[in-house]
Amino acid sequence: MTAKLIGLMLILTPLHLSADAICRLGQLERKITVVYEHPPAQVPCQVRYVKTPEREISFPWRAVREIGYCEARAKALAEKFQSLGWSCEDLTSNEQPSTTNEIPFSADTSAPI
Repeated sequence: MTAKLIGLMLILTPLHLSADAICRLGQLERKITVVYEHPPAQVPCQVRYVKTPEREISFPWRAVREIGYCEARAKALAEKFQSLGWSCEDLTSNEQPSTTNEIPFSADTSAPI
């Protein structure tokens, strides 16, 4: 049954994950991912922002109809970190994208960083 679930998750995951990144500066780490409410649909979505090791989670951006909005915001945030001297790594080859089954779908609009 687990194998079927994993197979189903792989089929339903979006193919464009280049917005997912992890950024580091010294001991600080920030994880940026796009969360899809109903994969494989690209909307609604949210940008999930995690401050680790603090384990603070926020959702600074959300889109209900605009395809590509969450991905663009996530990429822009990673680029902002890089411009501030952080080292950012693409997570597309390392992890599967998040879905709302893993975390609550929130409308938190607090500013990242």
